[in-house]
Amino acid sequence: MGGWIHSALSVTGTQGGTLSSAGPVVYINGEAAADGSILGIGNWVRTSLASGTKASG
Repeated sequence: MGGWIHSALSVTGTQGGTLSSAGPVVYINGEAAADGSILGIGNWVRTSLASGTKASG
């Protein structure tokens, strides 16, 4: 308890409709926690910060 958590939000555009992997990705401590990119739909990862466990879908 009392430690730091690093979070980052990365949003990639479509580059005029030519990029098929556009969308947001959230990172927690350097690992993808939520992938909302077009190619990442259905490949999300949810991390429980309390227990440190991961579930993927």
